[in-house]
Amino acid sequence: MGIAKRLLRSAAKDKAKGVKAANRPDRRNRSDQSSGVVQVSAQPVDDFHELLELGVPDVVGESNYQHALRRILKSQGQEISVALIPEPDNPYDRNAVMVQALIVSDGEVSGAVKVGYLPRSCAEDWAPLLKGESVYMDATLFGGTRDKKSIGVFINDDAFDDVIDN
Repeated sequence: MGIAKRLLRSAAKDKAKGVKAANRPDRRNRSDQSSGVVQVSAQPVDDFHELLELGVPDVVGESNYQHALRRILKSQGQEISVALIPEPDNPYDRNAVMVQALIVSDGEVSGAVKVGYLPRSCAEDWAPLLKGESVYMDATLFGGTRDKKSIGVFINDDAFDDVIDN
């Protein structure tokens, strides 16, 4: 089971028990200027089914984050987990949804690095449903080879299957 599925399952169990995510990093203080690492919370989104009806989102803008994607590919391999985080203060799009690759070491999430955004047309549907909370999905990095130098992020279409089926 990927780290995103474990985070979702844990957050869903906490929500069902009425447990606050007080022991998790606070998304409001997410920037660490010195390292480029972004802290993310594991707050659950209220209705996964509405998000699933929108379909699996694409990721755009990866070309701006190739250095980070290369580091992630080298340290974590192709199979990663990402956080989709609404960015209502984005000066270009109030519905912007940032995509961050989770940094995992020893099975624990230690932070995240921005690797792209949802396309504007997709973000305007997703942002209201996220209600200011993060959602986690498994993803695959592709490229980074001699034939395809640029690295892209593909969000897996089975990202929530394990959580919703239970």
